[in-house]
Amino acid sequence: MSVPVLVIAFNRPSHTRRVLEAVSGWEIPALYVAVDGPRDGHVTDDAKVAQVRALANHLSVPYPVHRLFRDENLGCTRGVPNSIDWFLSDVEAGIILEDDCLPTPSFLHFCAQLLPQWAENHRVHMVSGQNPLDRSLIPSDQYHFFRNTMIWGWATWRSSWQAYDSEMSDWPRLRQTDWLLDLHDGDRAAARFWRETFDRVYSGEIDTWGYRWKYSVWSRDGLSIAPPFNLVENIGFDGEATHTTASEPPVWTRHMLRGEPEFPLQRPPAVRSDPTVTRWINRNVYGARPLRTVSLRRSIRRALRIVGLEDKGVAIVWRLRRAMGTSSEV
Repeated sequence: MSVPVLVIAFNRPSHTRRVLEAVSGWEIPALYVAVDGPRDGHVTDDAKVAQVRALANHLSVPYPVHRLFRDENLGCTRGVPNSIDWFLSDVEAGIILEDDCLPTPSFLHFCAQLLPQWAENHRVHMVSGQNPLDRSLIPSDQYHFFRNTMIWGWATWRSSWQAYDSEMSDWPRLRQTDWLLDLHDGDRAAARFWRETFDRVYSGEIDTWGYRWKYSVWSRDGLSIAPPFNLVENIGFDGEATHTTASEPPVWTRHMLRGEPEFPLQRPPAVRSDPTVTRWINRNVYGARPLRTVSLRRSIRRALRIVGLEDKGVAIVWRLRRAMGTSSEV
């Protein structure tokens, strides 16, 4: 399958240049570039947005380039879904990269094999380029099914994206049920965390499209495909981003495996997520931990920092928990 690509950009020309340079070397049928408009009252936006548009206008590639340059600023919550709508109204499936998601060449081949293979399976909603797990949780070099939706470089189908529910219309009803508890295999800490998070998203306190997409996928009992190695690097931890505003990546990103999958890809024996993996991601990526363990976790991290092992803390704590067979996490 030949896979079209959408690059979503705004006001970061240096990031956008790196992503466009990476994609320019791919053999794809078409490139789509969506650039949001400058914000009112932000004096540097006009010049930076103009630089990003110039990059899109002066690409020298052997395939068509389609451009969507907005005059107004829609922001992340409206702008990203609007861009994906535009893209998937023209193609049946494709790769989606925001301007801080730098893919490896293997990511194209990964999506090219899996998009046609899983197009008719309505449980699988997306193919991700991101895998946050450490090696102890990855038993083989095959790809995996995740409960969580990892969106640092991903691909999807028009039919799956049609499930995107920006209004989270059924949330008032679902939050009164055990839906999240069942979805997370009885993990009460995860259910509590996501209930509180979805409450904040639904009320508008958290302004992000990503959690709305996660809700939409979960409301259909959906899964995502993740690679055996991390195939996309987030280059946006520099204070310029909307959500990844820290100057340093979070600790858990230091344990992500980099590598190249072997093709053809080995198909997993069953379409299901691993509850152990789901719990690890909820605990270590999102911070959905039992309340009674939070203070203990802080104490352990403080001790690891004193002996110079803070960057290995996530892997050490998780291995200890698995070795002890305890249900509580630290």
